[in-house]
Amino acid sequence: MNDDKIIVAIQQHKNIRGKIKALYENDITDTLLLQQLAEDLNHHIRYEERVLFPFFEKALSESQLRHIGLTLENSHTNKYNENYSDEFWLQKK
Repeated sequence: MNDDKIIVAIQQHKNIRGKIKALYENDITDTLLLQQLAEDLNHHIRYEERVLFPFFEKALSESQLRHIGLTLENSHTNKYNENYSDEFWLQKK
């Protein structure tokens, strides 16, 4: 799809990748760059939630959305054991 919303998202991805690359190549402790990256990530996540995903839900068919979901699900590999016996992140009452 050739749409401004998608172009914005792709540009945001490039910007985020650029900041990550700069951190690895220069100084991973650059607090200003880390702060900018965090702000960019937050802004991008909100953009996807509020603008891009609703656009896709309207523009794509149920079949296309299901296909995308399955493709994403199959592309993720879990290398970590996440079978915690204690859900330590939940508060005990």
